[in-house]
Amino acid sequence: MNKTNVLDTKMFSNHLANAWNIGEGVQPVTALNPDLHVDDAYKIQLYTIQQQVQSGQTITGKKIGLTSKSMQTMLGVGEPDFGHLLDGMELKNGDSLSFKKLLQPKVEAEIAFILKEDLVGPNITSF
Repeated sequence: MNKTNVLDTKMFSNHLANAWNIGEGVQPVTALNPDLHVDDAYKIQLYTIQQQVQSGQTITGKKIGLTSKSMQTMLGVGEPDFGHLLDGMELKNGDSLSFKKLLQPKVEAEIAFILKEDLVGPNITSF
């Protein structure tokens, strides 16, 4: 059952977006509301992506993270997660990334893909 309302979703999204913009870590949203459910997290994520698209970014693909059991166990989750890739996240072959843009530099292999065409048809959902 979703526990966030529209105002909560905006507040949590702004909380995370502000951290990204100033380049500083913040409390996880579950520390602000321990009753949040995974559905709430995806609702916050989708709202955040919508805001980024409205500000001019383009969705260029999707990603799947936490695909290994060891990472899921380490983070206390029981399944992979998914998210969106935006054009502002892309690094082209040969580009470099400044460590100043990273809060806790780590490497985790994730599955990312770009589809040639949108998926359409029955049983296609965002979750």
